[in-house]
Amino acid sequence: GKNFATQDGTGEATIHSDVVFPSSHIIQIAQATKTDTETFNNENWTTAISSLNPSFVTIKANSKVLLQTSQHWGTAVGGAEGVGIRLYRNDGTGYAEVTAARKSGGTWTCFFNVPGLTGDNYAPHGVTASFLDSPSVAAGTTLTYAFHPRPYAASYPVYLNKGMSFDSDQNGRWQPLTSATIMEIAA
Repeated sequence: GKNFATQDGTGEATIHSDVVFPSSHIIQIAQATKTDTETFNNENWTTAISSLNPSFVTIKANSKVLLQTSQHWGTAVGGAEGVGIRLYRNDGTGYAEVTAARKSGGTWTCFFNVPGLTGDNYAPHGVTASFLDSPSVAAGTTLTYAFHPRPYAASYPVYLNKGMSFDSDQNGRWQPLTSATIMEIAA
């Protein structure tokens, strides 16, 4: 048989560049986790969530990338219009939106949204979302993803990983974390 991995002295296996992965198999996985909180009151799509940028160097050319995220958002009771999130990718040429607008002039189109909340100012809502990206890049390309949230207006801020009144909650409830996982999938 043919060896598909070698030991490079660091204790990590190295996959030879001539290894053929069957279509749809996972080649590698990377995850970013955000445990701190962040508040957004921006009125555009230019602000990214800090420290939530899963990244890896592609092993194969033209692989697909499956992104999965679990995020926790809080708003004021009534919540106005909630928050929309767009997904951006940097392949070495700068960040560009990969969940592009589905119609021309779509100011509010986004990857996913979290509706305005009702009931509890302390508890954020958990949302999961997935996206299959087709970056069409060469092997050895660094791919980094970013999430850009936008609340309805600056007067309706939204809160990542906490409810609106988290700081005044005597019981310290609802302290979730947010994560994003990317998987390189053989084409």
